[in-house]
Amino acid sequence: MPDPDPAPAPDSSQLLPDPALDPDRLIPQLTPELQSRIPAQLLRLYVEGDTLAAALPRLRETYCGTIAYEIEHIASHEERVWLRQVIESWQHRAPLAPEERKRLLRQFEKRLYDDEVHFIMGFQWHRIVPHLAKVHGWTITPSHFLNQQLDTVWLSE
Repeated sequence: MPDPDPAPAPDSSQLLPDPALDPDRLIPQLTPELQSRIPAQLLRLYVEGDTLAAALPRLRETYCGTIAYEIEHIASHEERVWLRQVIESWQHRAPLAPEERKRLLRQFEKRLYDDEVHFIMGFQWHRIVPHLAKVHGWTITPSHFLNQQLDTVWLSE
């Protein structure tokens, strides 16, 4: 029988860090002295710096910020290497003029609304979005792709 009073999900402040990412658990210890002896070229890094110690701040800035990258699912090794080059070299982070940002956003919106809008709710199904109290007008059916009209779906907030 389901628990009538389940415990609330923890917020991010209550989550424990992944112990596999704890640098103190590495053997041998990855000390700053050892980091300064590891050539960045050996690690195939594309950030500035000749050693791991010199490259580490930029790697942290690249991968520990607000942008997430998921590239390991890509089957082609060459494509993954190319993406890592682009990500770590910051080629994609060039500042844009406001007019260029607006043009790119409108181009993205046009593509989304013209070609991809039929995928939006299908992908959201996996996140159980139709069960949120904010989503109205969406009927849960045995096959969630049948007889659903996006013009009858709205958000309460």
